[in-house]
Amino acid sequence: MAIRSPGALTMAAALLVLLPQKAIGQEDSVSCFYASQLRVNKTTYDAFREEASHCSYFEGDIWFDHVPEINLGGIETLEGYIIPQYWSTEAPELPEGVFNIFGDTVKTIQGISCYAFSEPTKVNISLPNVTYVETITMQSHVASFDLDFADDVEITVDHAVIQYNRELPTIDLAPAAHMDWILIKFNTMTEGNDTKPEDAGAIRSNSLQSVDEYIYVGANEDLREISFPVLETAGDIRVRRNHPAAPPTYDFPSLKSTRAMSFWEINATVSMPELEEIVAARKYWSTYDRFTFWAGAFFVNLAELEMPKLKVVRNPDDSEPTDDQAELSFWKMMDGFTVLDLPLLASVQGVLTIDSNRGLKDVNIDKLEQVGGLVVTGNAIGLFVVPELTTVDGDVHIEGNYLRRVTAPKLTTVGGDLIIKGSGNLSEIEIPSLETVTGSIILRAQAGDRFSCTDFKKRRDDIWDMASSFECSETNEDGEDGEDGEDNSAVVLGIRDIRSRIRGVWVVACSICWLIL
Repeated sequence: MAIRSPGALTMAAALLVLLPQKAIGQEDSVSCFYASQLRVNKTTYDAFREEASHCSYFEGDIWFDHVPEINLGGIETLEGYIIPQYWSTEAPELPEGVFNIFGDTVKTIQGISCYAFSEPTKVNISLPNVTYVETITMQSHVASFDLDFADDVEITVDHAVIQYNRELPTIDLAPAAHMDWILIKFNTMTEGNDTKPEDAGAIRSNSLQSVDEYIYVGANEDLREISFPVLETAGDIRVRRNHPAAPPTYDFPSLKSTRAMSFWEINATVSMPELEEIVAARKYWSTYDRFTFWAGAFFVNLAELEMPKLKVVRNPDDSEPTDDQAELSFWKMMDGFTVLDLPLLASVQGVLTIDSNRGLKDVNIDKLEQVGGLVVTGNAIGLFVVPELTTVDGDVHIEGNYLRRVTAPKLTTVGGDLIIKGSGNLSEIEIPSLETVTGSIILRAQAGDRFSCTDFKKRRDDIWDMASSFECSETNEDGEDGEDGEDNSAVVLGIRDIRSRIRGVWVVACSICWLIL
């Protein structure tokens, strides 16, 4: 075995000095070590091929300088990176900057790193027997890349970093079946001369089945499509602030479970027809880049969203009480987003937020039984009905919609405040089963609302007993409190149960409270 020290030998004198060493379990194995970067150019390439043909195990990074055809000889395991390099000023005879990398015997490799290019460069990698690659990096001036790996086994690629490529119209992650994380950002995906129009702006993989940590796709120009047809499980999926030339579509037709997700995309269509659960971890910083993943799922600026089988959004079983609770949020959807259809959703451990969706008129959450909190504000919803909801662990805040009616026939417990405010159309609030509100109850009707505090009190004369305070007010056409509002808008403080009310009454006057026993 020859251990090479930096500068000990020049490539012109000798490439590698090999001493055979049988590896455990491999009778004819030869291991080759190089203690520093090994650089191969056109002059020394033939020597590299000759020596590498005797190596089954190679340790060290290999730089290929302006070598258009790279053959890795007999190497089976490469504990290092393949790094092709192309500078147009030094190799004008390679105007297209094409690298073809071959390795018929390679089975595992630490990494393929393509970032040392001065001009848009094409990279074709053929490793037909490889089953494991730790890292693939395509960064700065990669114009296209093609990965030809083993097609009869499932391939694992731990990490893929694809970023800062100004002429990369298509990204195909096949044939990787399993990955730890994927980072795709700051690429320009405009149609090129060799690109079919239907392929431009696409991120695809027909082989990817699972991603353990995260998929991050952000700030890519002209992104039009994400398609992972066989992806079933993923850690976090984050797609945000890309710049599509046309309304994009993001399809995950087989996805069943994910840890968290965030789609923040103007006019995008997101389809996840098989998604059943979101088991959210606590928020954390990514291991590669400085961005935060939040617990839960967040959807912003979308045109359409399909999740008909989503049942639960929760924290993992081993989570701590102090962890961020798994949330589900829909915010500022496009005006054409008129229906939120979650027909099987039964539980959200954190807060369910439906906020500032100007075109949203209908919400179907008919199976919802429990939420950590409920915020429905700033939408165009007329009827808000939650027929199966029994428990809200935190606050309920419903305000700023076009509400005519709020109906929660089975709601018994609110662990925080219960706040419902009309906006000119409210006629009815139906909460006949309500028993306990830990915080305050605040009901407010605006001018034009037909909701009556007096009528509500008659139906629920026990309302005083179930909350720490109760307020109900109405505003007439002149913008002043009506008769019911004057009678009922005073806050009754300190009332926890009927026995407390019998013992005493709080009288509030000029900020001085007198306790009358």
